[in-house]
Formats: sequence, C-alpha cells, structure tokens
Amino acid sequence: MAIELRRCESVDVPALLVQVGSWHREARMPFHEGAARTAMLELIRDGSLGSFWLIVSRGRTIGYAVVRNFAARGFLWREADLVALYLEPESRGHGIGRNVRRVLRELLMGQGFAMIPTAVLEDRGWPVLGASTDGSTLFEAA
Repeated sequence: MAIELRRCESVDVPALLVQVGSWHREARMPFHEGAARTAMLELIRDGSLGSFWLIVSRGRTIGYAVVRNFAARGFLWREADLVALYLEPESRGHGIGRNVRRVLRELLMGQGFAMIPTAVLEDRGWPVLGASTDGSTLFEAA
C-alpha cells in the first residue's frame, strides 16, 4: 500500500483531530478536543518542539505520527523521538508502520537529528507504546 507522509500545518488540524479522537475512542480514553487542538497548534507553530505527521493513502488520511524533538545537553546533536504512531484498524498489518518509521528516520536524520529507537527504551524496561489493557495493539511504536 503506497503512503504519503505529510508534516502537519495548521490547516491539517481538523484531520489530525479526527485521527487522535479515533485513537482515544479505541483506547477508551477521554478526549478533550479543545485541549488537543491547542496543543497541536502550539506544536505546529513551534517546530523546535516536534511535529505531527499525517499518514495518507490513496488521498485518505489513515493515521498519524508524533515526533518529539529535544536537544541533548552536553552533546553535539539534536535528538528526535517517535512518541506515537497510530493507524486506523484496516490499515494495520500491511507494513505501513515500519515504512513510516523508516521514512521519518531518513527525513529527520537528513535534518541533523539523531533518532532514539524505541527498542532501546524497551531494553531499559520502559513501557512499550500502544499496548491497551486488553493486550491489543492500538498503534505501532518506533
């Protein structure tokens, strides 16, 4: 399945809200649209904090990714961490998550970021992103 990865701009917030709302409903978590909209717009306006990415296939948004940027104190590089990757249920299991991670890693490293793979975090005993209380995967982690 061919995908397009598009960095979100202010005009993309409505589509992003739909996707984030879907994840919250699927996870049975409360969703506060106003607070989410404010946080999204702040992150979009200040790209130094991170970025939202829409995942599009055949002209339809099928998911999103969130990247957090931070400067490592005492180091000579900037780091980026893929903190969320959500795909609609029918888009899962087709390798899209792996492809998104690869493309994001290439894009960000090309901009001078070092990526922190989630596998490193898992090795340290940190929780794996995307696990729900019933054991199903809601979104893929980097």
